[in-house]
Amino acid sequence: MDANLESELKQFVGLINKMTGITNSFDYNHCIDMFQRLISDNVPFDPEEIRVWLATKGELLPEDANAVKNMAQKFRDGKRVKRR
Repeated sequence: MDANLESELKQFVGLINKMTGITNSFDYNHCIDMFQRLISDNVPFDPEEIRVWLATKGELLPEDANAVKNMAQKFRDGKRVKRR
């Protein structure tokens, strides 16, 4: 895993409520911000690798890690993700 990606993921899980994942609009928007920074900085990322990291090292619930993976895929596909 890219060191910049892991740093962003660590920062992300430090900011959000791990019990609710990204269901809270504040945490959802933090996730958007993270992916926008990654893309802006040309940091490569694999949505599945992110899911695994979040579920293991990030200690997110599996369904929450999947939600972040789905968002990562949208960003990778160049789709627009709206803020809440």
